[in-house]
Amino acid sequence: MTKELESSLIFNTSFSDENAIKLSFSKKNLSEIYKKLVNDNSKPDDKKLDEAQKKFTKNLFYITQLLREYIKERCNEGKSVKTAIQELVSRILELEFIIIECRNESDVYQIFEGLNSTGLELSVVDLVKNTVFKRIK
Repeated sequence: MTKELESSLIFNTSFSDENAIKLSFSKKNLSEIYKKLVNDNSKPDDKKLDEAQKKFTKNLFYITQLLREYIKERCNEGKSVKTAIQELVSRILELEFIIIECRNESDVYQIFEGLNSTGLELSVVDLVKNTVFKRIK
């Protein structure tokens, strides 16, 4: 199963002995830390990382932990690791994203307030921040 997961992240060619990572980042520092994490499979020393790399590493390990827990739960239900991963991938591929394009900034804040008025409660700070940003030119 590890080989299947690796093949979704890394590819190699007959032209080179080096593996290439399929996922790339626009910021070089994140690309570097991601390559290191994939190739070394160990947590890097935080003292050698910039803030963005620290956040990225923390989030990546958090997501990894969530995925492990998800797979463990499915295995406890009697499913194989492969089936659990296939179900997860299927659920991810079924996600739908809605893109809302706004003609001006005022519309952005109105949509933000409208969407959040029916969802999770926003903190007072979020509401004040939205109002302030709405009025700033």
